[in-house]
Amino acid sequence: MLAWSTPRQGIEKDVMKASVRMFSVCVTAAALNAICEPLAAAQAAKVEVAGGYALLRDDSGSGNFPIGWFVSGGGNPALGTFNKEWFGLVGEVSGNHKMVSPLGFDIHLSVYSFMGGAKFAAPKWRAMTPFGQFLIGAHRSEVSTALAIQGSATRFAYEPGGGVDVNVASHYAVRVGVNGRFIRSPDHADRVDNTALIVRSPGVASKEFQLIAGMVFRK
Repeated sequence: MLAWSTPRQGIEKDVMKASVRMFSVCVTAAALNAICEPLAAAQAAKVEVAGGYALLRDDSGSGNFPIGWFVSGGGNPALGTFNKEWFGLVGEVSGNHKMVSPLGFDIHLSVYSFMGGAKFAAPKWRAMTPFGQFLIGAHRSEVSTALAIQGSATRFAYEPGGGVDVNVASHYAVRVGVNGRFIRSPDHADRVDNTALIVRSPGVASKEFQLIAGMVFRK
């Protein structure tokens, strides 16, 4: 059976806590913003699209996934009288990849997420807008060679996270953020578990954290 080194638990826990803390801070700020009029005069974007690079760390034993990307889109919905600048809906898709050669031939590991949920934006401070979001959806792991997919599994996941958008033009911003992802494994081993390449303990929620950096377009 193949095995990889265990991730540094201390660093991982700190980053996971940071993602949850960022989400909590932004939600609290948004709640205060709903009670008090924001000091910023700028209007929130009705629609925004973001994309860029994503670095993933998996606590299952797979380690870092240095090749990655994310794409997200959403905006402020008109939900009757509930139409607030600090609240939005967002959908996000991301993929992370790595290649290992444990026995002299290449094996590709891939992790994908398909998530959607709520976004909470804090009041704009100068050129920066902090935000937090909570997403739920599907998480997919794949192990493949050049010939075919050797194992795959799709699981339920939820993802608190947050970050900050730094405006660089009237419709553009730079986004930096961190997400903590919690994946619920089934009560029995699946094909990916049996490869020992992407290890998920049956019945246990495993964790990933993701650092993102990219561009945002607002309209």
